[in-house]
Amino acid sequence: SGRVPPSLTDWVGLYVSGAANSAFVAWSYTTGTQSGNVTFTIPAGTAPGAYELRLFGNNGFTLIAVSQRLIIS
Repeated sequence: SGRVPPSLTDWVGLYVSGAANSAFVAWSYTTGTQSGNVTFTIPAGTAPGAYELRLFGNNGFTLIAVSQRLIIS
């Protein structure tokens, strides 16, 4: 129903909550599986604060999903 199958070039980005989609702190490609977990390592030295993970399609900045807010302290 209009959904595109996942690709190895779909990616997850770490963002300060509310930041523009182009302003990621770090990012990583996904495995391209339709279900399961994605491991994401928070980079050392990431400043304390409120963050979120965003999943994007392989064509760049097509936002697919946003995580709940993450607090780094």
